[in-house]
Amino acid sequence: MGEEHRQTGLLRVTDHKTGRKPERIEKTIVGGGAVLQPVLYPMAVEAGLSRAVSHGRLFYCTAAGSFYEHPIPLNERTRVAALDVLRVIDRAVTDGFLAAAPGADACGRCEFQPVCGPDMQRRIARKPQDRLADLLEMRKQS
Repeated sequence: MGEEHRQTGLLRVTDHKTGRKPERIEKTIVGGGAVLQPVLYPMAVEAGLSRAVSHGRLFYCTAAGSFYEHPIPLNERTRVAALDVLRVIDRAVTDGFLAAAPGADACGRCEFQPVCGPDMQRRIARKPQDRLADLLEMRKQS
């Protein structure tokens, strides 16, 4: 959802979340590739509408999410972080190796765990680690 500031005319793009707020989100920009909406959505809106966007945000809009707002300004630093993630994804697609490899703590909060089963970390360990290098490096980004 997008909103327009009355005085400046700048847009803000909001991704509404109904779940709980993650514990360590305060300084997150792309969350190692796991939190892309508050940066990629505004970039897409800018490109699609040819309008300036001031920032994106995650809004945990329920009591479960403590009505927490996480704004991320759309600036050079956040654009570079988003484009770095997109480059990693693009290389993986080009190389034909877009492997499922969730972080060690990701499965505990994932709704798709019944699909993957209980052995995801064991399966990740068997994958060629050199081909996961981009993904692992990307996860170090905030």
